[in-house]
Amino acid sequence: MKLSNLDELIKFRRDLHRHPELSRNEKNTHKKIYDFLSRFNPDKIITNIGGYGLAAVYNGRIPGPTLAFRADIDALPIQEKNRFVHASEVENVGHMCGHDGHTAILAGLGAVLQENRPERGRVVLIFQPAEETLDGARKYIKDPKFEEIQPDYVFGLHNWRSDKKNQVVLKTGQMSPAVTTMLVDLKGTPAHASRPESGICPYNSAVKIVARAYELQNNSDVHSDHFSMATLVHFVLGKNPGYGTAPGDAHIAITLRAYKDSVLKKLTDQIEVYIARISKEETLTNWAITYTDETIACTNNEECCRIIEKAAKENNLEVHYMETPMRGGEDVGYIINSSSRGGAYFHLGSGPDQPDLHEPDFDFPDKLIEPGIRMYNAIVNQILNSTAIK
Repeated sequence: MKLSNLDELIKFRRDLHRHPELSRNEKNTHKKIYDFLSRFNPDKIITNIGGYGLAAVYNGRIPGPTLAFRADIDALPIQEKNRFVHASEVENVGHMCGHDGHTAILAGLGAVLQENRPERGRVVLIFQPAEETLDGARKYIKDPKFEEIQPDYVFGLHNWRSDKKNQVVLKTGQMSPAVTTMLVDLKGTPAHASRPESGICPYNSAVKIVARAYELQNNSDVHSDHFSMATLVHFVLGKNPGYGTAPGDAHIAITLRAYKDSVLKKLTDQIEVYIARISKEETLTNWAITYTDETIACTNNEECCRIIEKAAKENNLEVHYMETPMRGGEDVGYIINSSSRGGAYFHLGSGPDQPDLHEPDFDFPDKLIEPGIRMYNAIVNQILNSTAIK
């Protein structure tokens, strides 16, 4: 595999970094990807999938499986602290998770496929919006345009701070947890601060709900399939600061996660039952529960993990198998689950000295672009070319 346009890919990546766009607002990013990919002559580019998503199709010479690779394209609501030339020009928005790099890697695979079409089947490059809000993949696969893709295999990668540079980090089975954030609104009755007994303050209810969520979590053994975790991320009592007023409302957000979808469902059900009970006991006038930032667990197919491991060894990259799933949520599981034969998601390590994801001084390491492309190309060769698995 010749990679003659690495400098162009780095320039493309840095341009995306300089002009980040938040989830569901990736209009200009969509156009930049379309224009850049068009230079590499895909057989078809499908646009506006599930919002501002795209898919570039490279057909092989004879029929065969559809092999898809996925990259996320959105940025985060974080103010970048870096001061280099390609730092974000958008206030309070930045590519602090490396999606600009993931996009450049996938575009780089398109450059390779331009010169080396697969022998059989086809390769589809999936550019997915709105990963950070955990609803992009779900909307992508529900879009009628996705019917044109219907992958047999799906692979994806994410940059990751690791023990060693260019280390491929992998896990069979559960790779990332199911996640949801429970939003709880409690209604009581406000009262004058000198006569709080004349109103109903939801403070006690809110505190008890948070305490119960922490009691119900099962985070003592991170190796257990029954692992679950609750984290309070928001707690507001009263709508506005007001002198002389005992508040009559409270608002809580609790992020819940578990390795298995069924475990997360059980945890949310238990908390919902408790909220109803305590709200009645505390004589609240009303309560409401909604959910946001929801995603299923990502489960890696064992055969696909072996394919990734072989690709890493072909490229002289060390493979490290994780003992436990990652804690952070990832919506790639929806796309993997859409495949007929399975898929896998892995990390490409940047080494121990890289700032962590979502930190304001983070910048995707350009040195990961080439090994990322080589990993993807090796997977193409295994599945669709002469050494392919039958």
